Amino acid sequence: MKKSFLSLVVLLTLVWALFLIATSFIAFVVLPVIEGSDRGVISSVARTVAGFVVFAGWVVGWQKLTEFWLYRILLKGERE
Repeated sequence: MKKSFLSLVVLLTLVWALFLIATSFIAFVVLPVIEGSDRGVISSVARTVAGFVVFAGWVVGWQKLTEFWLYRILLKGERE
């Protein structure tokens, strides 16, 4: 029980760290668009698309990491 709890804590810590990295990058990319300091339309669209791509990549990465962690580490390969 203690080992699986520790594994779950490590998983949540990894997801939280990846979330912080992703949101920091999104803020760095999208913030100039929100503030209006970026005057070009193409640049604004590119920054917004990059923010969405990073967010989608974070969601997919989180899902894959969770599947891996659940089936390979916590359940030791007992996939139905």
